[in-house]
Amino acid sequence: MSLIDLSTAIGILQEKVESAPKNDSAMAESLYRLGELHYAKYTQTEEISDLNMAIESLKESINLTPDSHTDLSDRYRKLGWAYSDKYRKTRVLEDLKAADQQFKKAHDCFPGISVRNHLRFADPNHKTHTASAPPVTDSENEPGQLPKTLELIATHQPDQVEKLYSLGLDHLERYSATQSVEDLETGTQYLQSAIDRTPDGDPSRGERLYQLGEGLHAKYAITQCVEDLETAIQRFKQSLDLAIPNDPSLSDRHDSLGSAYYHRYQALESRPDLGYAIQQFEKALDLTPKNHPDQGNRLISLGTVYYAQFSNTENMADLDLSIHHFQKATDYALEDEMKRAELASNFGLASNFGLASNFGFAYLAKFSHTKSNAHLERVIQLFEEALDLELDLDIVFNLGSAYREKYMRTGDKNHLYSAIEYYEEAVDSMSEDHPDRAERLGNLGYGYLYRYYITGAMEDFEACFEKYQEALRAAPGEESTQATELFQVGLAHSAKFQRLGGNTDLELAIEYCQKSVDFTPEDHPEMLNRLHNLGLNHLFKYKSTRLVDDWDSAITQIQKAINLVTDNSYDPGDPFNSLGLAYDYRYLESNNIEHLESSIQYFEEAVNRTAETHPSRGQRLFTESEESLNASVNIFEEILGQSQSAPEDRAFAGQKLYPLYACDEDWLAAYKAVSAAVSAIPLLSPHSLQNIDKQDVSSGFIGLASDAASICLHAEQSPYNAIRLLELGRGVIAGSSNELRADISNLRRKHPVLAEEYLQLREQLDTPEGFQRLNHRHKIAELLQDFTETIREAPGFNRFLLEPSEDELKDAAARGPIIIVNVSDYGCDALIIECTQIKALRLPLLKIEEVRSREATLASRGSVNSEMLEWMWEAVAGPVLNAIGLTEARSADWPHVYWIPTGPLTKFPIHAAGIYYDDSQDTVLDRVVSSYNFSIKMLLFNRQHFAEQQPSLASGEILLVGMDKTPGHSSLLFASQEIRELSQLCGSSNLQVCKPKRCREDVLSSLANCKIFHFAGHGQSDSKDPWNSSLLLDDGPLTVANLAEMNLHKNNPFLAYLSACGTGQVKHGELIDEGLHLINACQLAGFRHVIGTLWEVNDESCVDAAIFMYQWMLGHGVSDESVSEGLHNSSKKLRSKWISDNSMRSAKRRKRLSIEGTAMEQQPDRSDCMRVPRDMEGCDEKPLYWVPYVHFGI
Repeated sequence: MSLIDLSTAIGILQEKVESAPKNDSAMAESLYRLGELHYAKYTQTEEISDLNMAIESLKESINLTPDSHTDLSDRYRKLGWAYSDKYRKTRVLEDLKAADQQFKKAHDCFPGISVRNHLRFADPNHKTHTASAPPVTDSENEPGQLPKTLELIATHQPDQVEKLYSLGLDHLERYSATQSVEDLETGTQYLQSAIDRTPDGDPSRGERLYQLGEGLHAKYAITQCVEDLETAIQRFKQSLDLAIPNDPSLSDRHDSLGSAYYHRYQALESRPDLGYAIQQFEKALDLTPKNHPDQGNRLISLGTVYYAQFSNTENMADLDLSIHHFQKATDYALEDEMKRAELASNFGLASNFGLASNFGFAYLAKFSHTKSNAHLERVIQLFEEALDLELDLDIVFNLGSAYREKYMRTGDKNHLYSAIEYYEEAVDSMSEDHPDRAERLGNLGYGYLYRYYITGAMEDFEACFEKYQEALRAAPGEESTQATELFQVGLAHSAKFQRLGGNTDLELAIEYCQKSVDFTPEDHPEMLNRLHNLGLNHLFKYKSTRLVDDWDSAITQIQKAINLVTDNSYDPGDPFNSLGLAYDYRYLESNNIEHLESSIQYFEEAVNRTAETHPSRGQRLFTESEESLNASVNIFEEILGQSQSAPEDRAFAGQKLYPLYACDEDWLAAYKAVSAAVSAIPLLSPHSLQNIDKQDVSSGFIGLASDAASICLHAEQSPYNAIRLLELGRGVIAGSSNELRADISNLRRKHPVLAEEYLQLREQLDTPEGFQRLNHRHKIAELLQDFTETIREAPGFNRFLLEPSEDELKDAAARGPIIIVNVSDYGCDALIIECTQIKALRLPLLKIEEVRSREATLASRGSVNSEMLEWMWEAVAGPVLNAIGLTEARSADWPHVYWIPTGPLTKFPIHAAGIYYDDSQDTVLDRVVSSYNFSIKMLLFNRQHFAEQQPSLASGEILLVGMDKTPGHSSLLFASQEIRELSQLCGSSNLQVCKPKRCREDVLSSLANCKIFHFAGHGQSDSKDPWNSSLLLDDGPLTVANLAEMNLHKNNPFLAYLSACGTGQVKHGELIDEGLHLINACQLAGFRHVIGTLWEVNDESCVDAAIFMYQWMLGHGVSDESVSEGLHNSSKKLRSKWISDNSMRSAKRRKRLSIEGTAMEQQPDRSDCMRVPRDMEGCDEKPLYWVPYVHFGI
């Protein structure tokens, strides 16, 4: 292990020891481990200070260790070795006496072991003597003395085997500190002698064989003698053969055998050994408790061997497993600092550097196959982590390649990325000793940096960082001649700090910028810029530390920069703006009015010195007084009025403006501003970007579309315009995917040449092979957009891939009304689409504050109660159904309604809303059949695609996957019953049932041929990244990303039934408007209908829900209607059972509800206040298992 790793681990553990309570029961163990780390550091540095710290920690550990503790002997022995080393270093007799005392104490813990032999044979290189025996001469330490010692033990010691075994372990332990091959030789000989004297039936024989294997394996690592490795493998196998099932060392034995197989593979290139290694590592991991210190190492080992296997087979499944295990090891290490220390304190592959570098290479291989931005991000991250720990030229080279590829996948500024392309070509063609290498690398770095300033893309500054580092390494001469390169590196560290935080990068930014200033001549044209950036970095530091010294440093450097400002300076207002910020930050701490006045003064000067056309002028005006704010509004209005304004500028200006106008109730102005912002959203997510990049864009516009729709209605614009804004600003990612998969059969019939050319362009973007270099993708995306405009010029195709017209929306309501329920800070409304009209209905009882409050309650409860269903009826469903004339309950022939909620309301079951007491029939379930969709464009896309395809189950399979047992999760007792009963039901209908292996590869393969996919098992909603929400299989998750990437439209799959928890759930608040959940993923993949759940579901109820639905669907004929009606019927049956179970209500409750009802009638207008939730009894005694099931479909 490197000194860096050791120092890091020591620091973490020292901090833990110092902060722990004095009576902490784990303190003795922590101190012992700290002593071991100091001792290991001493073996590398040979600094007496490290040895003294080891001794002090070990002594404190022993003082806190109970006399009965099983490790006390080992701790005395370790302290004895430390004193022995100190004596060898100091030749102070007291140290030798101390060593003798510790070994005696170790001996006293296990009487019968010779202390003298302990000293003599533990380290043959030590020419020491014990305090109670004559000095050990050189002859006594010669190799020939070992047989004599064995003979003496065999002759005179009754417990000879135990003594030989203990001596062997002592030498192996000694080797861990000294790395001396002599210790290994001696230790393995003692162990072999002990084993030779151990009877075959002795229960300790297995453990002794294992320890001998460890010694031989360690010896192989030094000597590279394959014979030692072969013998180690045999000993490990023998030890496993003798192990009892619950042996606590069983996982270690499997792990050691796996490691030995892997090393034999490396030595002999024997591929079968990889398979053997995987088997053993898997067994070791299975036997390792979840929070065991060795879990991280086990995971790293598995990741390493799977990557090695992938290198031979090119099988992506092996690579995915490698990445999976590396990721789990990373997650393990990130849980807390101690676990990072545990990884850092190990040797070889199981270290932070080994994890980061091997994980990085695995992701690099993954990226080379997928061309995925997400994988490229991971490569860069992991390689940077590895380089922070240890310099590796291969990693540096591949990191450079990753940055170049990353550049090719970002940005749409044609002039800038053309310049970067030339820089890249120049760098690639240069030799290592080219005299202009540093300058060209620096120019490439500047290109990335400027694009980062424009786009804010993570990719740009990381690529810039790498190129600046290369430029600095390539720069000739000493630091004093590298002012430019030092400044570039400082800029890169500063950009990284501003994006990611981290004091290390900020300190490095200050260090590099300061060096650059020190080496820059005073009259250099870049001195102003370098002083300004140095001051800004000190200002960033002040914001973190609040230390006046940091503020003074910032003021000093920025003032020096201001002194150099001239009329010809680039952006002369910039340093004045920074100085204004500095005084503003200081005022917030000091409340000194002089600081505030200085802040205003410098802000005004910044505005005066900033050109009217400069993009920063509006932002600087925002920091000013009300008069300046008005000027800022004018600037933003100007941006919105210019057709050539960049989409990101229009979005920024619109977002800043509309709340100001709305606050003044200038609704028309607010409508124009918010419309401009929403219209820019699709332009910021071109087809050339991957979904992960579009996700970053979308997260910055949460709630914008809902605000726009509400403001639109306030401005007395048409309900259609409100719907249009919702469709533009929500579901951008799904909409983009659907555009690349849209049905163009009509275009093919009428304009086959246009259709063929369009398909050729589209397919380059909709396939993994389409992720070529970004320049090419941008060109393809631009060509596709231009060609789409060309198609719109063809007769009858003027609205090709545009949002639906008003007439098209009305036509869409032929199957039933479409109800969009929009919630916003500016009001809540239902937008109702019927065959004859589109209208808006204000919902006065629906308040965004109450929706958010109930959303939090729903999240904490995990489900709704009947009071919440009543609230939804009164606030949403009741008024809407009454408005469209659906006022009566029915027993059959229910009309169909399509619900599209927005924002946090997407988490609520509108289909189950109703009054559930006093035999009320004021419920959605009694009036209509409900279906959901995320957006109208998703609904119409699926309808158009399936318009010419009649639903049928005749030509495909019924894919049934039941996960009654899922690794790492609780068993589902009824999942297998669900699959069994469905299999029988489908079999009786002569449908072909398929039950694949419960692994991702088999399930994904089977999806391509199925008509129905029914999954019964665990679902998982990822709160950090909704693309990772998943259905859990034996070998890992089947994710939203996996499903969304599939294109099953040609096979016309009919139904995906996801009988699992939360398959319609989005826990990532910033992506609520994107609907990235498993139900929508199945729709994107091509399923005509999807049934899923809004939250956790009951295992047993899932069986009834599914059987009732399928019985109805198969019994009434497979059709679009029979799916939604089948779920409707199923929900009604489950609801009836729930009502029956809760039929008894107390008279007291009836009386209380009556009194409360009278009081409510006497209250003034309820729309003026938030409803107080009613305390419900009776029905709430039983969970509402029938509520969470929902249908999404056409």
